[in-house]
Amino acid sequence: MSAHDDRPLGENGDPFTGILELEAGGKTWLNAARVVNVIVREFVRDLLVNLDKSDAVADWLPGEAQRLNDLFLGAARSETYATGPWNTPEQCGQYVLRTLGIDGAPETAVRDAFVLLASRIVDLVAASEFDAQALEGEIVPVTRALLGTAEIA
Repeated sequence: MSAHDDRPLGENGDPFTGILELEAGGKTWLNAARVVNVIVREFVRDLLVNLDKSDAVADWLPGEAQRLNDLFLGAARSETYATGPWNTPEQCGQYVLRTLGIDGAPETAVRDAFVLLASRIVDLVAASEFDAQALEGEIVPVTRALLGTAEIA
């Protein structure tokens, strides 16, 4: 029996995520794949729910994209999420720019990624027939870029 047997297990009994959750001081670890996936999908859901109200989207999108930028790049403290060294413009921001092909500043990379995602979703919805696979094809690259698991072109 090792000295680490008393550490909590994380998702699916994984001791590594259990350690990360423990070190997060009771907060949700922002860099967990399931957490980032939920955040991106909630953004998409909120966008889709409000698309028929163009004024609402125009008012909501800049602030929400900036809020997510501040969260993922560590510009604002969160009561809910714990962040780490990845959550900086030099790390996550630079990676998001490179993997998504965005020409911008690392300090606003996540904001730009969510605005681009919203634009692409609006274009998909404008097509005559909804395509869930195409929607998924827009969500997954953003999620992977935020996690640092996307392929760099």
